[in-house]
Amino acid sequence: LIHKLPKLRHLYGGISRKLQDRISGRLAALGFDEILGNSLCNPAHNALLGGDPEGEVALMNPLSQELSALRRDLLFSGLGAISHNLNRRQQDLRLYEFGQIYSREGTQWEERERLALLLTGNQHPDHWENTAKPQGFFDLKAVVAHVLDSLGAGPREEMPVTDQRFSEALEISMGKRAVVRLGSVHPDILRAFDIRQEVLYADIDW
Repeated sequence: LIHKLPKLRHLYGGISRKLQDRISGRLAALGFDEILGNSLCNPAHNALLGGDPEGEVALMNPLSQELSALRRDLLFSGLGAISHNLNRRQQDLRLYEFGQIYSREGTQWEERERLALLLTGNQHPDHWENTAKPQGFFDLKAVVAHVLDSLGAGPREEMPVTDQRFSEALEISMGKRAVVRLGSVHPDILRAFDIRQEVLYADIDW
């Protein structure tokens, strides 16, 4: 008998939608805007994650090559939203997304829930009363802690990890389950989206 550790969304003890609304309200109060990304993605983006390409879920009859696979990470819809805003001179952003990611092992495929947080640009616009301060790693870490605390999450452990998505990354675990990875998105990935400023990303196993 295998005892599975509870998902974060089960710790609150409520309906998933109710919990999602609760977290959304907290994030909105912290200045975040919600995005809704497409579950279909460009396989070239999935390839940026490394790993076994056989783990990708490809569509049998895609309408286009650019949307011919199911996403393996929420990062890319977030970066697409950031790139879109940067092209319209919106440089200071706090974004979040609840969504699914997909992977395949043999003939079986798996759908998993994730919560993505992304920060880029300054905390506040430059103003004569105060100098603009860039959003950094510890700003993102504080938001992650706020989310976990609001879920009633218990003691947590932190350790640096190597992850192809990040130039530097931290993993947060509860018991034996890794629940969050966060850090600064790797410049090679940012270049694929023509982004020239730092982006902080947290991937929460929802």
